[in-house]
Amino acid sequence: MTRRALLLVLLTATTVAVFSQTLRFEVASVRPSAPNKVGGGFDAPPGRFEVENQPLSQMIFFAYDTDRFRLTGPEWIYRERFDIVATGAVTGQTKLMLKALLQDRFGLRAHVERRPVPVYVLTVLRSDGTLGPNLRPVKVDCSQREPLPDGMIPCSTRNQPTGTLVARGTTWANAILHREMAAAVNRLVIDETGLTGQFDMRLEWSDPISAAEPQSADRPSFITAVREQLGLKLEAAERPVEVLVIDSVERPTPD
Repeated sequence: MTRRALLLVLLTATTVAVFSQTLRFEVASVRPSAPNKVGGGFDAPPGRFEVENQPLSQMIFFAYDTDRFRLTGPEWIYRERFDIVATGAVTGQTKLMLKALLQDRFGLRAHVERRPVPVYVLTVLRSDGTLGPNLRPVKVDCSQREPLPDGMIPCSTRNQPTGTLVARGTTWANAILHREMAAAVNRLVIDETGLTGQFDMRLEWSDPISAAEPQSADRPSFITAVREQLGLKLEAAERPVEVLVIDSVERPTPD
């Protein structure tokens, strides 16, 4: 890394650190979720930020723009669930404010380092660039929110519990699309297809999810489905990526 690049990284880190110290929720309640509670998620009504029945890991994923393949920490952060109600949220700054909350209430301290991890590399299967029958370039006006005939909203992605991933006018770089692929193969997916623009896509694979052998007679494995239906190829590899390493974290004291 050049001296100029290193200086830029240090200045950026300092700016983020100072910002996260000064920009905080006005009031935040943090409590363990009720035992056996089901459902939950994230919500951000005006001036508030709410978390219901979510593990700490999910909050870290959101705040730090990472995922379970790029995070190392104790087992309990994936298992124990919490409810958070915070007021005084600033539009567009929720992630920074959540970082400050995690530091204050969970004692979270972490650093980023680059290390090799197992991945799947996604490329175009055919040398002439021809795509599969279920991956089609389209042009969609994302401002149009009227549901399509199949009930989906333009420029959205939906993962059905039966091993079906559907995209309608979704930008290929959409992080949701690649997270769904990563979940199916249980590894980080590195996109080297070179594809850009919007696509309609439908991918169907064996259920339950399997990256190796099919679990049903009528559907292929995920990797085979990617080849046959999308005209893409997933190959196992190891690549250096930025990983968020948790140095210290603790369970919060209930309000």
